[in-house]
Amino acid sequence: MTNLTQSQPNPNMTFHRIFDIGPRIQSLAFTSDEVKAYVLHFIAKIKTKIGSNCQLSAFPQRVFTQSSWKVHAKGDKGEVHLLFNISGRFQLPVFSSENWPARLNVELTDHVDAYWLIQYLLWKLAAIWESPADLSPVFGDKTVGNE
Repeated sequence: MTNLTQSQPNPNMTFHRIFDIGPRIQSLAFTSDEVKAYVLHFIAKIKTKIGSNCQLSAFPQRVFTQSSWKVHAKGDKGEVHLLFNISGRFQLPVFSSENWPARLNVELTDHVDAYWLIQYLLWKLAAIWESPADLSPVFGDKTVGNE
């Protein structure tokens, strides 16, 4: 395997999974040091873009048969919109730090990797979880009652 440094990642890297996790949370680990370095480099770019005093929000969504997670990170210097597509493989987007796209599409193996990557982002960005401001009982055009 290629030796990866935080300053020069291989932009064409594709992996199967990010995390290994069994029935016990103590088993949570990156699948390899190479994957960990790849993720850390990506998070460092986000941290540089958004600065400190970070807030993070995320929610799963489904469009037809495609599942994904909408993730929003913001700080005192800016914000980043991410879309975690559940595609059966893991690959981070290739982009220039000088020319950020409106949204970064991240390919993830499954919802397990999505959940733990969100938790890792919270930790590495020292972010506060941001809940939606208005948790109304009305979602879209369907009313949800307390039964």
